Amino acid sequence: MHFKTAKNPAAKRDMPRAVCSLCAQDIYLGERAWRCNGVTVCRDCFMQFARGMLEPFEIMLGEETEK
Repeated sequence: MHFKTAKNPAAKRDMPRAVCSLCAQDIYLGERAWRCNGVTVCRDCFMQFARGMLEPFEIMLGEETEK
């Protein structure tokens, strides 16, 4: 397989640096992204990702049980 390399430095900045694992959106240089356990998440998917990661720790106030 052959890949063309960009000869223009500006073109290199416009190339995606990562891809969101949840929505497959390209993530470019200078954009915020999060990586956790091999998963890369874009800004748009962050809340969904965070909720999923924290779901095991969710409690309903007033329904706590003593252990």
